[in-house]
Amino acid sequence: MLLIYLLKFDIDAMAQDSDIVDEARLCIPCPPNLVCMGNANPPVAMDRIGFGKTKNNTLMYGILPVAASSTQWWVECPNTQNKRAYSRGHSIGLSSCFHVAERWTAQESRLSNKLFSFSFPALLMVESSNTSIITGILNLEQQIYSKHIFANIHKTPTMEFIHTTPAEGNWFVMMEMDMTEVLPLFTDILSQKQEQILLTLDAIDQETGAAFSTLLPLLWAIACTNHTDVSLAVPVFVVPGIVQNSVTEKIVVRAVTQIMQILDVRGEPPQHVFQLNSQQVLSSVSKAHTTSRPLLFVHNNICDADNNPDEDYESCRKKFPGTLVSSYTISATTEIRLLPGEFLQLERSKTLHQKLAIGSQKLTSTRNLLCPLNTLTAADTSSLTSVSTPQPCSVCQDDEFWNLNECSPCDVALDGCEKFAANTRSKPCSWTRDLTCTLLTR
Repeated sequence: MLLIYLLKFDIDAMAQDSDIVDEARLCIPCPPNLVCMGNANPPVAMDRIGFGKTKNNTLMYGILPVAASSTQWWVECPNTQNKRAYSRGHSIGLSSCFHVAERWTAQESRLSNKLFSFSFPALLMVESSNTSIITGILNLEQQIYSKHIFANIHKTPTMEFIHTTPAEGNWFVMMEMDMTEVLPLFTDILSQKQEQILLTLDAIDQETGAAFSTLLPLLWAIACTNHTDVSLAVPVFVVPGIVQNSVTEKIVVRAVTQIMQILDVRGEPPQHVFQLNSQQVLSSVSKAHTTSRPLLFVHNNICDADNNPDEDYESCRKKFPGTLVSSYTISATTEIRLLPGEFLQLERSKTLHQKLAIGSQKLTSTRNLLCPLNTLTAADTSSLTSVSTPQPCSVCQDDEFWNLNECSPCDVALDGCEKFAANTRSKPCSWTRDLTCTLLTR
């Protein structure tokens, strides 16, 4: 139920479905195992767009959801708990590997929990005296957004002033990365180096998703550094979804080192933060889970089930007030021995976490929050914590859609529209809609 954005596709394997590809222009939140094809269209199962059919029907997620040029950018999901066995279909973003999540109390930090309001969150650190870029951001200056900070101008940034001393401090701007502006800057080198990047990340990742989740935010930070004077703003990339622990923090640092070397990026690595520290949750998890090497994933851009009468994530008025967390396991890990420069980078990250008070407060499992919009309270009790805790939240199964606050059977006659009229196409049952018919645009 984690929400992700499909910004734009440029995949050769999808060219045969030109009437669908042309619709992939706008951004809307998308639930697990589905691809959202534009603001006015329901989500579509990935197997219906003619991509990834050689992946042996394995549940996959996309490393590079924008401008991907090869099926290599798809990798198998980690061993997630409560993962349903899908017969076919692929997903974009590690978030789509999860179909069940736990409700926890809201995280409190000096960022007021705003990072969870974005699908691809990012931070800018601005000196208190540098009001020019702050003014440009507040005035929605297109040049600032598209050519300097690479942020989505349609997703309103939020700002916090955080004191470092009683007399000094920094502005922290929380915003949504705009990867449609960033990736064209790297298209050539990504195409040339894609196999090397993917093999390297796979060796570092250890089934955690941490190395793969580092790629896009790091590219954003590099773009900001190259196009914005550090005296104006310093980019801080956020590892989206992956929760910090002793394993993932080192994987991210090593991934940064390797990606920068492959792309021949010189200079000091950008600073980064995680959204959540595993100790905030694992302190109340049973010893049985502790011995099974659990990793945690925190879900972003979740819409609250209350006070959202349109039941529409695009116009979501109220965000989920708590913290939504899924868990997964890995078979084994190999110790990453950090180099001196990498160790300093890790220490910088930890210092920034302390400065922002990320990880300072323990969370508790709660039953006082409704499951997010268009999800249900799952009957399954094999969850992050013990069976006495609140039941997890879940999305409907593949052959069901969310209708009037319950899961309803789908119309599975996928060729029904084509039989009715030659100029129509069937859009399969999706997250919140039954099968629909659409007219071909050409």
